[in-house]
Amino acid sequence: MRLTDSRNPPYRPPMAPYRNDMDDVMEFVARWRSPHSGRPSGYYRLARSRFGNVNATGEPAAYSAPDLTPHDAQWLQCIEEGVRPLVRAAVGRGWVTYNSCAGHVYAELPLRPACREIGVLPVDDDVADDVRETLVRLARTVEDGQRLPAAVDLQVWRNGLRCLASGRTFDVYDVVLAPAAGRSVDDYFQAVGDATATIASMLATTHRPT
Repeated sequence: MRLTDSRNPPYRPPMAPYRNDMDDVMEFVARWRSPHSGRPSGYYRLARSRFGNVNATGEPAAYSAPDLTPHDAQWLQCIEEGVRPLVRAAVGRGWVTYNSCAGHVYAELPLRPACREIGVLPVDDDVADDVRETLVRLARTVEDGQRLPAAVDLQVWRNGLRCLASGRTFDVYDVVLAPAAGRSVDDYFQAVGDATATIASMLATTHRPT
């Protein structure tokens, strides 16, 4: 387990690099908070690569996906199947997820495998406290009890999300299920489904800080 600042990390999981920014963070949060802001099916362009990436182009390792909220008709379609339990658990706690990835192996392509992960955007101080304390507690529980498969390591990263509209950078948290040290990619992808179910269940049942 690691809770660290990804802008100066001692270790970064072996995953494809991506730009951590968003067109308009405040507009996204406003839509997330408004039940009447949902957009109809077909509004967003979504495509799927042969490796399972869901994004705007259907290309592997492309991160140009639209920013959907649970009120949009295409919300579930935009979330890659393997990571859906984590997204549901986070949203069920009242958290805003700004990105997610199921994890991918790119076979013959010269691309690093991508880890399974979600990104959480705290929208106010109370939510930020819940996110931070819950993730620390969860990570310590995993570390102390060794409840994950041996091939999977839970990592919690504090990161920054840059708003292109305002230039402001927002504090966010990335929850990453990464390959454990010394474990192969094959071992990781055989075990990450069980790890996902475990973390999703723990997120759903962990009491909120008071």
